[in-house]
Amino acid sequence: MVSPPAPSELELVHRALRHLRPGLDPALARRLRTADWAAASVEEGGQFHRVLVLEDVGVLRMTRAHEVGAAPAARW
Repeated sequence: MVSPPAPSELELVHRALRHLRPGLDPALARRLRTADWAAASVEEGGQFHRVLVLEDVGVLRMTRAHEVGAAPAARW
């Protein structure tokens, strides 16, 4: 099932973009940060995850339940 992103999912992607992996190519970081994520779609097929997909730009895998996500203190 595919749906448009919810406002909370768009907020999540923008929060994640503030914490990109150190050493990421600056041009790629800029492309990710300036992309129109509102034009993305959300793939809902997984049991534990939803995936925000912006064609030819990037994806963000989002856990459905806190228990399957990274520990709150996890860092790069």
